[in-house]
Amino acid sequence: MRRILWLFLLIICAEPVGAAAPVPRIDIIIPADSTNLRDLSQKIQTSLQHSLQQQHPNLTVAVRTRAEAETSTAAGALAIGVGDTLLPWLTSPQNKYGASIAFYISSAQFNASGHPGNSITAIYRDQPLTRQLRLAKLILPKLQRVAILQGEQNLPIARSELERLASVNIAVAAIHQQQDWAKSLSQLMIDNEILLGIDDPQMYNNDTIHSILLTTYRHGKVLIGPSKPFVSAGSLASCYSTTDQYLQQLIDIVYVYLLTEKLPSAQYPKNYQIAVNQQLATSLGLALPDEATLLTRMQDTAGECGDDC
Repeated sequence: MRRILWLFLLIICAEPVGAAAPVPRIDIIIPADSTNLRDLSQKIQTSLQHSLQQQHPNLTVAVRTRAEAETSTAAGALAIGVGDTLLPWLTSPQNKYGASIAFYISSAQFNASGHPGNSITAIYRDQPLTRQLRLAKLILPKLQRVAILQGEQNLPIARSELERLASVNIAVAAIHQQQDWAKSLSQLMIDNEILLGIDDPQMYNNDTIHSILLTTYRHGKVLIGPSKPFVSAGSLASCYSTTDQYLQQLIDIVYVYLLTEKLPSAQYPKNYQIAVNQQLATSLGLALPDEATLLTRMQDTAGECGDDC
């Protein structure tokens, strides 16, 4: 029932795009040198073929590199570009596809791309910050002060809007490469209760995560987010979406596009799971519910904008 309602909303809210090809065709576009994205693209290909073949027996789904896509007859076809590196091409005049979906990309990068109107949409890889903050407030009900380390890219939502939606005070430290970000983080942890991790590889990567976690822990504070791998590394908790959840959302969008020749607006993952570092919670004296209980409570307390911000 929930999926039927979701498909209905997609059809109602979708925006018109260029005409689809007489015989449905989907090209999954990947960078030439990415083994991981090729594996993901093959999963996308298999999932689309399996889910849509009955309704569209003539459907063609192919995995192509960008170079191959540029030399193909793309007019009217649907392109699914996988990963951030393809975004400049997807949003450029060189992209001749009738419509495009940027899949598993940063919301901040997509919002900054100047994407051309109704001909492209996206499924973001990152969770909405309001969702991560709702999780933080379930874990720490008295939470009032939140810190964010920001690199060169803008936040996907304005700080003032995030404060209004989450009912917390947020301090943002804008960090540039030449600055001592570790010192800035230490100061933030004196004045704030948690660090909210964002999808920014400049700030959150293998080279920085150890220092970030050590600094927060020394101050008796925690990192929430930005994704499941960081929970394994020492973040307290995070919302995340599984590969199957991303793929099902993509299938739903493609299904509606083939039916209506319309695309919805760019969107965050609709369905998600919760990961909790119970060992860290115990060391900090926090008695947390299990992940399934937290997920149920999250779903029962959706914020003002639901799962769309």
